[in-house]
Amino acid sequence: MSMEEVDVQDISEMLKEQADADKAFQVKLSASVPEHFVGAPVLTRARRWRLLRRAKRCLWHTRLDEAEAMLRPYGQTDLGVMLALAEVALWRASLHESDEARALLITQVDAVEAHANTALERSRAFVVHRDGVSDLPGGDGGGMMSWFGGAASSTTVFESMPATARQALEQLSAAERRLVLLDAVLVLAFLPVARAVTALRDGSKSGMATGAYHMRKGWKAMELAQAHVQHAGAEHDEQANRLISFGVGTFQFAVSLVPPSLRWFIELIGFAGDREIAENNLVQARRSVVVGREATLFLGLIKRFFQDEHVQSARWLRRLEKANADSPLVFSLAGRLARHDGRVADALALYERALAAPHFDAPQLRATINYHIGQCHFAENHWSAAAHHLTTFLDTTRGKIFRPFAAWRAGVALWHTGKRDDIAPLYKRALPWVRAHESYDAYAADRMARFLDTGGFDAFEEAWDAAEGLYEAREERKALQLLDSVVGALKSIGKRDYFAQFYYLKGACLRRIGQTERAEKFLRSAIGELTRTETQPHFACAYALCELGEMLHEAGDGAKAQAAYDEAKALPATFHWHKMLHNRLKKNVESVKKNAKKPVQKIDGEDEDDDDDCDNASENDADWGEASDGEEEEEEEEAN
Repeated sequence: MSMEEVDVQDISEMLKEQADADKAFQVKLSASVPEHFVGAPVLTRARRWRLLRRAKRCLWHTRLDEAEAMLRPYGQTDLGVMLALAEVALWRASLHESDEARALLITQVDAVEAHANTALERSRAFVVHRDGVSDLPGGDGGGMMSWFGGAASSTTVFESMPATARQALEQLSAAERRLVLLDAVLVLAFLPVARAVTALRDGSKSGMATGAYHMRKGWKAMELAQAHVQHAGAEHDEQANRLISFGVGTFQFAVSLVPPSLRWFIELIGFAGDREIAENNLVQARRSVVVGREATLFLGLIKRFFQDEHVQSARWLRRLEKANADSPLVFSLAGRLARHDGRVADALALYERALAAPHFDAPQLRATINYHIGQCHFAENHWSAAAHHLTTFLDTTRGKIFRPFAAWRAGVALWHTGKRDDIAPLYKRALPWVRAHESYDAYAADRMARFLDTGGFDAFEEAWDAAEGLYEAREERKALQLLDSVVGALKSIGKRDYFAQFYYLKGACLRRIGQTERAEKFLRSAIGELTRTETQPHFACAYALCELGEMLHEAGDGAKAQAAYDEAKALPATFHWHKMLHNRLKKNVESVKKNAKKPVQKIDGEDEDDDDDCDNASENDADWGEASDGEEEEEEEEAN
């Protein structure tokens, strides 16, 4: 189900129901927390951050068991370590994609949330009544605090606190109690994200409402954490501050991507999005020992895909790779970017390095890498290798994404290798996997259904699919040769949909190799098929309009480019890949409005070896608080 199908009244009612259910659930959870628990770290804060740093390094190298083993001894008392253990469970659920892993994640999140709520109430009560701080952010009982199991007043909590908990808090200094309070709020800011991700995967109205509620809850906690840092002044932990920066930056950027048609939904659940604020916060967060890698990755992707600053993007991503040698995740990410650029040979080499990485405990990532390797071979028209890796992916994946598209392309590869009897059973098995609102799934479903109806691929489909792959691999001249070879079959078949596809792909290829006059001729021919195709509108016509607009904009004719974009935007959003095209059009329109391309940024006066983000931070930096003790340094569809 798409969010466009959910009205304001529906979502408002479901959010209220979710809030009521969550508060009742929090009361039930609190009964499981030991009487003595207050959330105070056993380790010094400097050693705690060092431990979390080592554990995060293990996660990025998919050594999940190792990360869990080093955290477990401190996971009964330290809130920060509890949150880290929940993150290990989140990684396991993602990298293993098993029902058991997802159930363990929810169990872990439940336990950590109950402990964090209790620590929040108890530390807050002590800060108010023992330390005399009466103006803490969030109010006293109810209000904002009611989001986090803090509906009871601090007086009530203080007077009813078990003696063992009271004694534990008495042993801490006032500054340490403030830090425990900040820890609790931070944990409650990040935990709802795991719940939201799990709920939103459902795709139902109730799943959306649950996911929205938890995202809102996380954002409220992040705001509260910011307020606590500002209120505490010097008495706060700089690493905690960087965690807050990461949370704020991630929320702000994610919300800024929401299309105008869904702004009502975002405003309803209390979000605002600002990319400049997001970027500034992520720059601060890249020095975090816990989320420095993630912040660096997000900055690189923002620069690359949203600001067209490829030099700066490459700089961020090189730092990430340099600081995380032998990480299969980094190799996989780098391979995905290389594939996106059409550098297929580089992508294949990176994927092979990922698969060869030691201690690769990530079955789902391994399956997904096989998918991407298969797509690389498909792009190069290496049919046997493509069929092998795509079917390996289908046999080993536990997730839903990629499956229909992988099945369809595996069938194309099997057709070219002569194993044609294997295709129909594969397609019949794959059709139930289709998710109607996913572009790749919908296209694959149409192609597989057509194959089953006709009993095979015709001559044009054979050439088109192969040429489309070559276009992805930046082998435009080979693609053009294939298209030219099928002109006779195209005329013989006489299907106008095919003409639109032929004209569009040929125009796109010619544009890439600099033959702009010929490219414009073929793109306009594709656009001319708008009223003639059987499929109305056909994706090839819509994409031809976008390609033509981009070409006109590059030639300096912004007005004509804008007209082409407007015509494409006015088409009914029923053609294949319309979500992806509309995102591309939005970016192009913004570019036209600026009326000039952004100059390539030149980075002067910086030494890459001088950076201190991710795992390159000095052990003697004040953030660590102590000297080194010799420890180690350190997914396609719309979802990509």
